[in-house]
Amino acid sequence: MADQLRIALAQAASTPDQVEANLAKAEALLRQAAAQSAQVVLFPELYLTGYNLGPEVLRLALTLSSPTVRRLQEQTRALRLTLLMGFVERDPADGCLYDALLYLDPEGRAASYRKTHLFGPERACFTPGDVLAPLPEGIGGLICSDLEFPEAARSLCLQGSRWLAVVAALPEPWADLHPRLAPVRALENHTFVAWVNRVGQEAGQRYLGSSGVWDPLGREVARAGRGETLLLADLDFDLCRQAREHLAIDYLQDRRPACYLDQASAPRAAGAGEGFKPTASGRGGPFA
Repeated sequence: MADQLRIALAQAASTPDQVEANLAKAEALLRQAAAQSAQVVLFPELYLTGYNLGPEVLRLALTLSSPTVRRLQEQTRALRLTLLMGFVERDPADGCLYDALLYLDPEGRAASYRKTHLFGPERACFTPGDVLAPLPEGIGGLICSDLEFPEAARSLCLQGSRWLAVVAALPEPWADLHPRLAPVRALENHTFVAWVNRVGQEAGQRYLGSSGVWDPLGREVARAGRGETLLLADLDFDLCRQAREHLAIDYLQDRRPACYLDQASAPRAAGAGEGFKPTASGRGGPFA
Protein backbone atom coordinates (compact mmCIF):
# COMPACT_ATOMS: atom_id res chain seq x y z
CA MET A 1 0.00 0.00 0.00
CA ALA A 2 1.07 3.57 -0.64
CA ASP A 3 2.59 5.50 2.25
CA GLN A 4 0.45 8.54 1.49
CA LEU A 5 -3.26 9.03 0.92
CA ARG A 6 -5.33 12.07 0.01
CA ILE A 7 -8.81 12.09 1.54
CA ALA A 8 -11.74 14.48 1.19
CA LEU A 9 -14.39 15.08 3.86
CA ALA A 10 -17.72 16.09 2.34
CA GLN A 11 -19.18 18.21 5.14
CA ALA A 12 -22.67 18.56 3.73
CA ALA A 13 -26.31 18.83 4.62
CA SER A 14 -28.75 16.24 3.36
CA THR A 15 -32.52 16.39 2.98
CA PRO A 16 -34.67 13.74 4.72
CA ASP A 17 -36.47 11.40 2.34
CA GLN A 18 -34.91 13.07 -0.72
CA VAL A 19 -32.47 10.39 -1.83
CA GLU A 20 -32.33 11.62 -5.42
CA ALA A 21 -31.38 15.17 -4.37
CA ASN A 22 -28.82 13.84 -1.89
CA LEU A 23 -27.36 11.60 -4.60
CA ALA A 24 -27.06 14.47 -7.06
CA LYS A 25 -25.20 16.57 -4.49
CA ALA A 26 -22.93 13.64 -3.64
CA GLU A 27 -22.08 13.01 -7.29
CA ALA A 28 -21.09 16.66 -7.74
CA LEU A 29 -18.89 16.49 -4.65
CA LEU A 30 -17.29 13.27 -5.87
CA ARG A 31 -16.36 14.95 -9.14
CA GLN A 32 -14.97 17.93 -7.23
CA ALA A 33 -12.91 15.63 -5.01
CA ALA A 34 -11.56 13.68 -7.98
CA ALA A 35 -10.54 16.95 -9.65
CA GLN A 36 -8.44 17.70 -6.55
CA SER A 37 -6.75 14.27 -6.64
CA ALA A 38 -8.59 12.83 -3.64
CA GLN A 39 -8.51 9.06 -3.37
CA VAL A 40 -11.12 8.53 -0.63
CA VAL A 41 -14.25 10.65 0.03
CA LEU A 42 -16.22 10.55 3.29
CA PHE A 43 -19.85 11.63 3.73
CA PRO A 44 -21.68 12.03 7.09
CA GLU A 45 -23.82 9.52 8.98
CA LEU A 46 -27.07 8.62 7.19
CA TYR A 47 -26.20 11.20 4.53
CA LEU A 48 -28.09 9.39 1.80
CA THR A 49 -31.48 9.50 3.55
CA GLY A 50 -31.24 12.18 6.21
CA TYR A 51 -31.02 11.35 9.90
CA ASN A 52 -34.51 11.98 11.33
CA LEU A 53 -36.32 9.36 9.32
CA GLY A 54 -39.46 8.50 11.30
CA PRO A 55 -41.65 5.79 9.80
CA GLU A 56 -39.87 6.14 6.43
CA VAL A 57 -36.84 4.23 7.71
CA LEU A 58 -38.04 0.91 6.30
CA ARG A 59 -38.89 2.30 2.86
CA LEU A 60 -35.52 4.05 2.53
CA ALA A 61 -33.40 1.05 3.50
CA LEU A 62 -31.02 -0.42 0.90
CA THR A 63 -29.04 -3.58 0.36
CA LEU A 64 -25.58 -3.64 -1.18
CA SER A 65 -27.15 -4.73 -4.46
CA SER A 66 -29.78 -1.95 -4.62
CA PRO A 67 -29.94 0.22 -7.79
CA THR A 68 -28.90 3.28 -5.76
CA VAL A 69 -25.74 1.51 -4.62
CA ARG A 70 -25.02 0.37 -8.18
CA ARG A 71 -25.38 3.97 -9.36
CA LEU A 72 -22.78 5.09 -6.83
CA GLN A 73 -20.55 2.20 -7.89
CA GLU A 74 -20.56 3.54 -11.43
CA GLN A 75 -19.29 6.85 -10.08
CA THR A 76 -16.50 5.35 -7.99
CA ARG A 77 -15.34 3.26 -10.95
CA ALA A 78 -15.42 6.17 -13.37
CA LEU A 79 -13.68 8.60 -11.01
CA ARG A 80 -11.27 6.02 -9.52
CA LEU A 81 -12.36 6.88 -5.98
CA THR A 82 -13.20 5.04 -2.78
CA LEU A 83 -16.47 6.19 -1.21
CA LEU A 84 -17.56 6.04 2.43
CA MET A 85 -21.15 7.18 2.98
CA GLY A 86 -23.74 6.79 5.73
CA PHE A 87 -26.95 4.96 4.74
CA VAL A 88 -29.71 2.71 6.06
CA GLU A 89 -28.85 -0.91 5.33
CA ARG A 90 -31.36 -3.75 5.29
CA ASP A 91 -30.01 -7.24 5.79
CA PRO A 92 -31.56 -9.35 3.01
CA ALA A 93 -31.35 -12.47 5.17
CA ASP A 94 -33.29 -11.39 8.25
CA GLY A 95 -34.76 -7.96 7.40
CA CYS A 96 -33.01 -6.13 10.24
CA LEU A 97 -32.15 -2.47 9.66
CA TYR A 98 -28.77 -0.90 10.42
CA ASP A 99 -27.29 2.55 10.67
CA ALA A 100 -24.45 1.68 8.32
CA LEU A 101 -21.39 2.96 6.48
CA LEU A 102 -21.25 2.10 2.78
CA TYR A 103 -17.86 1.28 1.25
CA LEU A 104 -17.36 1.33 -2.53
CA ASP A 105 -14.02 1.33 -4.32
CA PRO A 106 -12.71 1.84 -7.87
CA GLU A 107 -12.61 -1.91 -8.49
CA GLY A 108 -16.32 -2.32 -7.85
CA ARG A 109 -16.07 -3.86 -4.40
CA ALA A 110 -18.94 -3.12 -2.03
CA ALA A 111 -18.95 -3.60 1.74
CA SER A 112 -20.48 -2.03 4.83
CA TYR A 113 -19.86 -1.42 8.50
CA ARG A 114 -22.89 -1.48 10.81
CA LYS A 115 -22.90 0.93 13.75
CA THR A 116 -21.98 -0.96 16.90
CA HIS A 117 -22.85 1.59 19.61
CA LEU A 118 -26.29 3.01 18.95
CA PHE A 119 -27.15 6.36 20.51
CA GLY A 120 -30.06 5.78 22.93
CA PRO A 121 -33.22 6.40 20.91
CA GLU A 122 -31.68 5.02 17.70
CA ARG A 123 -32.51 1.60 19.11
CA ALA A 124 -36.14 2.26 18.21
CA CYS A 125 -35.22 2.02 14.53
CA PHE A 126 -31.99 0.07 14.21
CA THR A 127 -30.30 -3.14 15.26
CA PRO A 128 -26.75 -2.70 16.61
CA GLY A 129 -24.02 -4.22 14.49
CA ASP A 130 -21.93 -6.93 16.11
CA VAL A 131 -18.80 -6.97 13.92
CA LEU A 132 -15.87 -4.58 14.41
CA ALA A 133 -13.40 -5.29 11.61
CA PRO A 134 -11.47 -3.17 9.11
CA LEU A 135 -13.04 -2.39 5.77
CA PRO A 136 -10.97 -3.08 2.63
CA GLU A 137 -7.85 -0.95 2.11
CA GLY A 138 -7.22 -1.02 5.87
CA ILE A 139 -9.91 1.54 6.65
CA GLY A 140 -11.28 1.43 10.18
CA GLY A 141 -14.88 2.59 9.83
CA LEU A 142 -16.80 4.02 12.78
CA ILE A 143 -20.12 5.85 13.04
CA CYS A 144 -20.71 8.81 15.37
CA SER A 145 -21.12 7.52 18.95
CA ASP A 146 -18.75 4.61 18.20
CA LEU A 147 -15.98 7.19 18.66
CA GLU A 148 -17.01 7.61 22.30
CA PHE A 149 -15.96 4.03 23.10
CA PRO A 150 -12.15 3.65 23.12
CA GLU A 151 -12.50 -0.11 22.72
CA ALA A 152 -13.91 0.32 19.21
CA ALA A 153 -10.99 2.34 17.84
CA ARG A 154 -8.45 0.15 19.66
CA SER A 155 -10.01 -3.05 18.32
CA LEU A 156 -9.84 -1.81 14.73
CA CYS A 157 -6.22 -0.71 15.08
CA LEU A 158 -5.19 -4.01 16.66
CA GLN A 159 -6.69 -5.72 13.61
CA GLY A 160 -4.53 -3.67 11.27
CA SER A 161 -6.59 -0.60 10.36
CA ARG A 162 -4.26 1.99 8.82
CA TRP A 163 -6.52 4.92 9.76
CA LEU A 164 -9.93 5.60 11.27
CA ALA A 165 -12.78 7.07 9.22
CA VAL A 166 -15.59 8.37 11.43
CA VAL A 167 -18.87 9.57 9.93
CA ALA A 168 -21.22 11.53 12.18
CA ALA A 169 -24.46 13.44 12.59
CA LEU A 170 -23.58 15.22 15.82
CA PRO A 171 -25.92 18.12 16.69
CA GLU A 172 -26.00 20.75 19.36
CA PRO A 173 -25.49 20.63 22.31
CA TRP A 174 -22.81 17.94 21.79
CA ALA A 175 -21.03 19.67 18.91
CA ASP A 176 -17.66 19.89 20.66
CA LEU A 177 -17.60 16.32 22.01
CA HIS A 178 -16.04 14.49 19.08
CA PRO A 179 -13.43 17.15 18.24
CA ARG A 180 -12.15 16.57 21.79
CA LEU A 181 -12.17 12.78 21.51
CA ALA A 182 -10.81 12.38 17.97
CA PRO A 183 -7.26 13.59 18.73
CA VAL A 184 -7.15 11.29 21.77
CA ARG A 185 -8.15 8.27 19.65
CA ALA A 186 -5.46 9.27 17.15
CA LEU A 187 -2.76 9.61 19.80
CA GLU A 188 -3.56 6.47 21.79
CA ASN A 189 -3.59 4.32 18.64
CA HIS A 190 -0.76 5.99 16.66
CA THR A 191 -3.12 6.55 13.76
CA PHE A 192 -4.90 9.19 11.70
CA VAL A 193 -8.51 9.97 12.56
CA ALA A 194 -10.77 11.63 10.00
CA TRP A 195 -14.13 12.77 11.37
CA VAL A 196 -16.82 14.16 9.06
CA ASN A 197 -19.94 15.75 10.52
CA ARG A 198 -23.03 17.07 8.77
CA VAL A 199 -24.31 20.65 8.72
CA GLY A 200 -27.71 22.31 8.44
CA GLN A 201 -30.95 21.80 10.32
CA GLU A 202 -33.32 18.86 10.43
CA ALA A 203 -36.35 18.18 12.63
CA GLY A 204 -35.38 20.86 15.12
CA GLN A 205 -31.76 19.72 15.34
CA ARG A 206 -28.88 21.98 14.30
CA TYR A 207 -25.69 20.42 12.99
CA LEU A 208 -22.50 22.47 13.22
CA GLY A 209 -19.96 20.64 11.07
CA SER A 210 -16.44 21.33 12.40
CA SER A 211 -15.15 18.19 10.66
CA GLY A 212 -11.46 17.50 11.01
CA VAL A 213 -8.43 15.27 10.59
CA TRP A 214 -5.87 14.52 13.33
CA ASP A 215 -2.46 12.87 13.00
CA PRO A 216 -0.92 10.03 15.09
CA LEU A 217 0.34 12.54 17.66
CA GLY A 218 -3.14 14.02 18.06
CA ARG A 219 -2.25 17.15 16.12
CA GLU A 220 -4.81 18.86 13.91
CA VAL A 221 -4.11 18.34 10.21
CA ALA A 222 -7.19 20.02 8.75
CA ARG A 223 -10.37 21.53 10.17
CA ALA A 224 -13.60 22.79 8.64
CA GLY A 225 -15.90 25.55 9.80
CA ARG A 226 -19.68 25.33 10.15
CA GLY A 227 -20.77 25.56 6.52
CA GLU A 228 -20.86 23.10 3.64
CA THR A 229 -17.36 22.40 2.38
CA LEU A 230 -15.08 19.77 0.90
CA LEU A 231 -12.13 19.46 3.29
CA LEU A 232 -8.99 17.81 1.92
CA ALA A 233 -6.11 16.31 3.88
CA ASP A 234 -3.03 14.27 3.06
CA LEU A 235 -2.25 11.31 5.32
CA ASP A 236 1.44 10.36 5.55
CA PHE A 237 1.52 6.92 7.18
CA ASP A 238 5.21 7.21 8.00
CA LEU A 239 4.03 9.50 10.80
CA CYS A 240 2.53 6.47 12.57
CA ARG A 241 6.03 5.05 13.08
CA GLN A 242 7.38 8.46 13.98
CA ALA A 243 4.70 8.88 16.64
CA ARG A 244 5.87 5.76 18.47
CA GLU A 245 9.46 6.96 18.34
CA HIS A 246 8.56 10.47 19.45
CA LEU A 247 6.54 9.26 22.44
CA ALA A 248 9.08 6.54 23.34
CA ILE A 249 6.15 4.19 23.88
CA ASP A 250 4.16 2.00 21.54
CA TYR A 251 0.63 2.06 22.93
CA LEU A 252 -0.42 -0.96 20.88
CA GLN A 253 2.68 -3.07 21.47
CA ASP A 254 3.08 -2.19 25.16
CA ARG A 255 -0.44 -3.02 26.28
CA ARG A 256 -0.84 -5.56 29.08
CA PRO A 257 -4.14 -7.30 28.32
CA ALA A 258 -3.67 -9.88 31.06
CA CYS A 259 -4.07 -7.08 33.61
CA TYR A 260 -7.28 -5.72 32.13
CA LEU A 261 -10.89 -6.64 32.72
CA ASP A 262 -11.98 -9.61 30.66
CA GLN A 263 -14.59 -7.87 28.53
CA ALA A 264 -16.26 -11.12 27.59
CA SER A 265 -17.14 -11.78 31.23
CA ALA A 266 -18.17 -8.21 32.06
CA PRO A 267 -21.88 -7.49 32.69
CA ARG A 268 -23.75 -7.05 29.44
CA ALA A 269 -25.66 -3.85 28.76
CA ALA A 270 -29.43 -4.23 28.69
CA GLY A 271 -30.69 -4.63 25.14
CA ALA A 272 -27.25 -5.07 23.57
CA GLY A 273 -27.33 -7.22 20.49
CA GLU A 274 -31.12 -7.50 20.37
CA GLY A 275 -32.39 -7.34 16.82
CA PHE A 276 -35.17 -4.90 15.86
CA LYS A 277 -37.29 -5.41 12.76
CA PRO A 278 -39.58 -2.42 12.14
CA THR A 279 -42.92 -2.99 10.51
CA ALA A 280 -44.15 -1.00 7.55
CA SER A 281 -45.80 1.43 9.97
CA GLY A 282 -42.38 2.13 11.49
CA ARG A 283 -41.37 3.21 14.94
CA GLY A 284 -40.04 6.72 15.07
CA GLY A 285 -38.22 7.09 18.37
CA PRO A 286 -36.10 10.24 18.03
CA PHE A 287 -36.65 10.13 14.28
CA ALA A 288 -40.39 10.80 14.48
